[in-house]
Amino acid sequence: MRRLVLATIVCTALGLPRCFTVLPAAQPSAGTAERPEKPSTLLFSEGFEDSRLLQRGWYDGGKFTISEKEPFAGKGCIEYRWKAGATTPASSSGIRHLFEPTGVVYLRFYVRLSKGWGWSGRPYHPHLMHFMTTENDKFRGPAASHLTVYIEPCNGKLRLGATDMQNVDAPRGLTQGPLRGGYNGRLYDSQDVPFNDDRWHCVEAVFQLNTLDLKADKPNPDGVVRGWFDGRLVVDRSDVVLRSPDFPKMKFNQFLLTPYFGPGLLPHEQTLWIDELAVGTKRLGPIDVNLLHPLSRDKRIGYNRDDGEPYIGTRFTLEVQRGSRIPYRFRPAVSGRRNGHPGGGDWGETRTHVPPGGSQGPAPGPPGQSPLLYRRQRQGDLVDRFPHLGQSSRLYV
Repeated sequence: MRRLVLATIVCTALGLPRCFTVLPAAQPSAGTAERPEKPSTLLFSEGFEDSRLLQRGWYDGGKFTISEKEPFAGKGCIEYRWKAGATTPASSSGIRHLFEPTGVVYLRFYVRLSKGWGWSGRPYHPHLMHFMTTENDKFRGPAASHLTVYIEPCNGKLRLGATDMQNVDAPRGLTQGPLRGGYNGRLYDSQDVPFNDDRWHCVEAVFQLNTLDLKADKPNPDGVVRGWFDGRLVVDRSDVVLRSPDFPKMKFNQFLLTPYFGPGLLPHEQTLWIDELAVGTKRLGPIDVNLLHPLSRDKRIGYNRDDGEPYIGTRFTLEVQRGSRIPYRFRPAVSGRRNGHPGGGDWGETRTHVPPGGSQGPAPGPPGQSPLLYRRQRQGDLVDRFPHLGQSSRLYV
């Protein structure tokens, strides 16, 4: 469930409704941020609103701490807190979720690392999330399987990877490199170091199994491994081998959320939080922190800030997130003066109501009777941020 907060932008002139044009919203990341691909086919999603995960298809875990302190969206997120010297978190256990078998799987989640987060000091760990396949049972450990793929932060980079240690004695052998010290794996790291603060970030990944040339008895190097950080593509491989002809019927069917530091690798007590996790067969994309789509439109009566006189405006309902950039343009309907201000009558009021508890509060009233914040802008483009909104909000304009 999303936290609703009321934000109102009313465009009026001389008591008459006026029109505006909503401009395309900017992506949350500057530069090369990509728009999501076609709408996803959702396999499952989890907002971590409460600890009843076992009632929603999760299994193989029994302790879950839902933090209500600054979740990305809604009223909660799952907390994983390590005590000094530990390998697994003390606050929540690892957990799994089965889904309909598929040859391609997309993941999206939001993650936040605690302030002063430390890394292992080695070129590996911590582990965080995995996908496994139909070639193993629902309780198989991820370390030694026919195929396990990884999504995790490592030394500040986004790491995607794969291992298939269980195939050491398979007819066609290992696909993820030779065993070294009892382990194998192929790793795909981002070049930059995006995990460098204690804010919420959106991580996405896709793994697509390679095709097989059964006549030639060999795998085709056309598997896909991609990763996005806050909408920006940071890992991009389309020449990957994830399976051999030993497994022509292999499909992804299991997700694991299992945060873990190897023995002696945890630098100190620290915490991470996960929110708004979803798995699908097409790219899910970041939750649009800008402008999603108009949900409704109606007329409403507002009140003039200066003299308390009522006026009528047109309200559109949009969805935004805290910190959103909302580009929109006022388009004059009439000319004239508004409250003694010239400028074609083209004034707007941004009125933001932040009710207690994040639920929708009473309708705005005259000054002094409603906790509203006002901001005036002249005619033309307006790009505004709303850091005072709840994490996930509806915007009424």
